[in-house]
Amino acid sequence: MGYIRHDAIIVTAWDSERLARCVAKAAELGLCHTEIVGSKSNGYASFMIVPDGSKEGWPASDEGKTAREAWIFWARNTEELWADWVLVNYGGDEPEYTSIADHNGKEAGALENNRASATPEKML
Repeated sequence: MGYIRHDAIIVTAWDSERLARCVAKAAELGLCHTEIVGSKSNGYASFMIVPDGSKEGWPASDEGKTAREAWIFWARNTEELWADWVLVNYGGDEPEYTSIADHNGKEAGALENNRASATPEKML
């Protein structure tokens, strides 16, 4: 009947206007997200696009995946965005499977012994 896998995107930037653009795009795409939280130093702030909570293959999961893919495409193709982000898959029904991919498209994938490799496209 489906299984749970959490997919989240964590976004950090030093420029509040650019970070606000990231939040606005997430909201426009219907993604659930946190408020912006400031860091203790250097003016950085972050927010998170939270997991959709749906089982894989269910309509809400498919909609969340499509929206996350759209946000990632937008973030990668927006000039002078200057925001760092990571896509993280974790927990759920497969707690041994955790993967990370960053804003540069670097593979950080399925973690085994704290080593990994997978792109966002492979993860979503």
